[in-house]
Amino acid sequence: KRRLGVPFWALLTEAALSLLLLLQFLPRYLLAPDPLEYLRSVFSIITLVTSLAPICVVANVLLDPDMQRTFMSAGSWVFLYPVIFWRLQPALLRCLVPIKNVYRMTPMTRNVLRALTTVFTTVLAITVLTHIMVFYQNKDKDSEIQGFDEAFFFIAVSAITGLSSDIEPDTWFTRGVVLFVMFIGIFWLPPRVSEMLSLWQDRSPWPAAFEPEANQAHVLVIGDLEYSTLFEFLREFFCEDHGIRTVNTVVVVMSEKSPSKEVGELLHDPAYVNRAKFVLGSPTSFSQLEDIQADSAQAIFLLSSKAAGDNAAKEDAAKVMIALAVRKFLRASRIKRPVPIYAQVLLPETTLHMEYLAEHVICIEELRLGLLAKSVMVPGFASLLQLLTSSIPGTITDPLIRTAERGRKTWLA
Repeated sequence: KRRLGVPFWALLTEAALSLLLLLQFLPRYLLAPDPLEYLRSVFSIITLVTSLAPICVVANVLLDPDMQRTFMSAGSWVFLYPVIFWRLQPALLRCLVPIKNVYRMTPMTRNVLRALTTVFTTVLAITVLTHIMVFYQNKDKDSEIQGFDEAFFFIAVSAITGLSSDIEPDTWFTRGVVLFVMFIGIFWLPPRVSEMLSLWQDRSPWPAAFEPEANQAHVLVIGDLEYSTLFEFLREFFCEDHGIRTVNTVVVVMSEKSPSKEVGELLHDPAYVNRAKFVLGSPTSFSQLEDIQADSAQAIFLLSSKAAGDNAAKEDAAKVMIALAVRKFLRASRIKRPVPIYAQVLLPETTLHMEYLAEHVICIEELRLGLLAKSVMVPGFASLLQLLTSSIPGTITDPLIRTAERGRKTWLA
């Protein structure tokens, strides 16, 4: 009971901070489209109460010094303190808005923090009000004064189990608080907890960064790839005919979209589980390109989706923007060894833009139509070119040669 008051310097500090909050908030009424409507809003009312209550407390203490010996040195103004804690909720939630958040948070982490903030600040405001009422209740009965920690434990236990702690709900107010908190625990709290659990379950299992091991090289593949495209790339890249150059090389696949189930199973295949990694991120973000160490990659491949169809122009436009971002990132990194960029586009006119951004550009439509034209003039030319550009390991060619020799088809051997 001897520690009920608050030092006067603490009251002055709180009043000064409240005055700064009020001065910062007042210009909003001038900028609001409807100042009167904004003044009547809940956010405006609780902000005015939060900023004016400490100032009124200091003024009242100066006029009546005996009030400093009251609970929290605030007298009857103490009943406005729960509003101050309630005002903490919109302030923290606005700090977690994506455009105002200076910290690097994933959407899942940000939403979980928002849900936790809502639950914690609500329980805290109810605890403050309960602590004030229980203090006056025990003061009238000349019984032991309960601390804030005991009031918080009382609220938490009542919200979860409905049981009582050292604070006994023997008045209409404490019994109403118990019922209200139990109502929150039954109807209001479960949806928030369910939301947090669903966000946690929906989190991406794919990493957002890649760090190669010592003396390990890596190449970067950017694009939303289908199973067949990625399978052919990995089969060709890790073919035995390439020798030992690709033995200690990791293929890092980067995309803004999570891979399909088929692509995920391919990446977890024993043949590629330690040689191919998927990174979920934006290739136009410098920070995420730095997280995958794009400046130290042996090569960067920009692959297009062959199933784009009518969205071929949109697909190529995205690849041009990615190539611009990657080229600018490499130039800003000031690396000593140039990193070659190999691009694949869908439309012929895109090659005019890519020639200035990539070392080598392949247009799928030009290649397809060119092969069709040559095949008309030279039958079998497309098959010949396919065989010349496809790597076939010796474990496959040797059995074919032996089979051809046994069949006396020397022309196959």
